[in-house]
Amino acid sequence: MSPAPRLISSGARLRGRLSKIDRLPPAADAVIARAIEALKEQRLTQQAIRDRMNAELARLGIAHEISGSAFHRWATDGLTNGFPPRAAPQAAQSLSCPVCGAALTVTLNDREAR
Repeated sequence: MSPAPRLISSGARLRGRLSKIDRLPPAADAVIARAIEALKEQRLTQQAIRDRMNAELARLGIAHEISGSAFHRWATDGLTNGFPPRAAPQAAQSLSCPVCGAALTVTLNDREAR
């Protein structure tokens, strides 16, 4: 009898751990999206994409150096099984004070929306 097929190849995901890239803060979403796009285009090496990603993270002040092995695992798993969606910020609802009509500020996931 053959073993059950694995739906996710990454051992880290099977153990319920997110990769270092998946744990980056929301400020890095655009950097991650550019890296995914570059991987799909296959015009640059993984090392070149990772170097550019690390440089962009440093410019944003995010002190997370992505190692070559971590990037390779994330890239290989994402290209094979699909990249996990990043949590998109919820759209802010327009709320106003029922008494004075002033706009209310609502905080969602540590992000401020008006």
